[in-house]
Amino acid sequence: MALVGVIFALLLQGLRTLAGATAEANFLLHQLNPVLVVLFWLLFTRKGTLSWRDPLLWALYPLVYLAYALARGAAEGKYAYPFIDVSANGWVGAMSNAVVIALGFVAAAEALVLVDRVLARR
Repeated sequence: MALVGVIFALLLQGLRTLAGATAEANFLLHQLNPVLVVLFWLLFTRKGTLSWRDPLLWALYPLVYLAYALARGAAEGKYAYPFIDVSANGWVGAMSNAVVIALGFVAAAEALVLVDRVLARR
């Protein structure tokens, strides 16, 4: 969830002008919720329980979602995110973007495991 906030801040923020309830929902999902999840993890979860392979398991859901988003985009001609838009980026560009994001996801998740282990020692 924290990475949702990072991806939103780096790649998606400002792409669309939102107002009213849509803007509020966007704020809650992409800005407030990621901060609250990190705070919850820091304050309320037991540390030292994460393993180095956990990030690979965590990456399964985003990879399945990527396949779904690409299939739906191909069927509808409209992609959920500009960085996986095959019509704008081509398959090589869209897949390159997906690989970079996936590697960033796994690297950030491994950093989280490291932080978990460091905090467990305290």
